[in-house]
Amino acid sequence: AARFPPFALSDPAVIRSLLVDAGFTRISVEPRTIIRPAPSAAIFIDWLASGAPPIRHKFPQLAETVRTALVASWAQRLEPFRRNDMLELPLMRHVLEATVP
Repeated sequence: AARFPPFALSDPAVIRSLLVDAGFTRISVEPRTIIRPAPSAAIFIDWLASGAPPIRHKFPQLAETVRTALVASWAQRLEPFRRNDMLELPLMRHVLEATVP
């Protein structure tokens, strides 16, 4: 299987081309925005750090003061997404539909 760098499939034309090459027809690639709720910036950063291998290993090694400063900085940047004591983070996804002839 092909290995793609992060975000390599963000371009609908690339996705469509891969599906055509795989033999699919009647292809639809539609961008959709979903809302990802997060209780707080700190929890959101923990989610990100636990899922990304380069960060997962380094984040726990940061000094507590550095982690606290990082969370405070991101909390400030995420504040525009706060709704009723939750963060509502918009995430773009592609919804694919295709037919195998």
